Amino acid sequence: MGMHFGIVHGTRTGKRKVEGPLRVSRWNFKGTNLAVCFAFEEREVEAQDKARELQEEYAGEFAFITAAYHPPNMPGHVPGKSSNECWAFQVLAKELRDQRGYEVDDPRVVITVIDDDSELHENYFEGLTYHYLKAKESDRYLTMWQPPIVHFKNFLSQPWPQVLH
Repeated sequence: MGMHFGIVHGTRTGKRKVEGPLRVSRWNFKGTNLAVCFAFEEREVEAQDKARELQEEYAGEFAFITAAYHPPNMPGHVPGKSSNECWAFQVLAKELRDQRGYEVDDPRVVITVIDDDSELHENYFEGLTYHYLKAKESDRYLTMWQPPIVHFKNFLSQPWPQVLH
């Protein structure tokens, strides 16, 4: 197996909340096989300081930690989480190709999008690796690999249409 990359959305969120997945992520599967890319908005004043603090605090815990800052007013990009994550993927893909020796379609690369309030099991990446490698190669690249979503953590603060879903 090559590398796992987590894209963590962290716009307009305090540093402690953004680092939640990283704290839980002091997984057994760390060091050289796991890297993190934070997805921020360029217009968020605190984003660069937040990213720098997280990079310093978690240096050595991951293969590398990087951050992407989605520029405002991009054609076809509505401000928000999805655009930030899309931009982060583009920045990460360029870094993987130019600095790390990976192409985005490299079968050794698995990317997981992680919300800033996600709580992944400490063995999530080990489980993902197992199921990824166990899957038939023809299915492996057409499968959405996603941890379970449980809305109980912030149930009372979610918009009512989502709660009723």
